[in-house]
Amino acid sequence: CSKECGPQGGLQNLTRQVITQPTPGYGTPCPALEAEMVCNKHPCPIDCQEGSWSEFTRCSAECGNGDQYKFRDIIREPRYNGRPCDARMVVKQCQRDPCDKDCVLSEWTEYNACDVACGGGFHERRRNVLEPPTGQGYCPPAEDV
Repeated sequence: CSKECGPQGGLQNLTRQVITQPTPGYGTPCPALEAEMVCNKHPCPIDCQEGSWSEFTRCSAECGNGDQYKFRDIIREPRYNGRPCDARMVVKQCQRDPCDKDCVLSEWTEYNACDVACGGGFHERRRNVLEPPTGQGYCPPAEDV
């Protein structure tokens, strides 16, 4: 066929040969030995056409983990088995400074014995840091004297 597709299609040349000649004066003469036939008369595929990517958006989180997105428009949708469109959106993770979080402390221990027998000594108690603070989080003293 002279064309792969199109509204008018293409042309295909058909040829044949006479195997047995007719007897003169009898029968019907042979029809034409060459002919043209329309072929591939269907719409051509139209591929997807995509626009340019946008810039990535700002991170979705002010602190900690978030997402960023970028988008693109579809200028032309595919038709007639044309190449499909690729992704319209891309997501990537973004990480900001840690969010402010105060530390987590254990319960206080019991006070220990006074450090002197008389005359105004000290005794103390403690607690452990189970989770440290992040960002600008606060952690109170772990000792009490």
